[in-house]
Amino acid sequence: MKNTTLFLLALIVFSNRAWAQPGREIFDPKINLTWLGLDFSSVKFIGDRERLTNESDLRKLIKA
Repeated sequence: MKNTTLFLLALIVFSNRAWAQPGREIFDPKINLTWLGLDFSSVKFIGDRERLTNESDLRKLIKA
């Protein structure tokens, strides 16, 4: 309980520092944007092989 209270207090205190840019700055050509993404091309699944018997099961698992 004490850890949860401390975490919530820290979240409230530091939440005012977590502001992103305003929406209008996204479309301003003078502002540089950095796009980040994830590459899943070399993913390896470790674990239950019975769940991954065919490609459709694998696709459902990835979507989930």
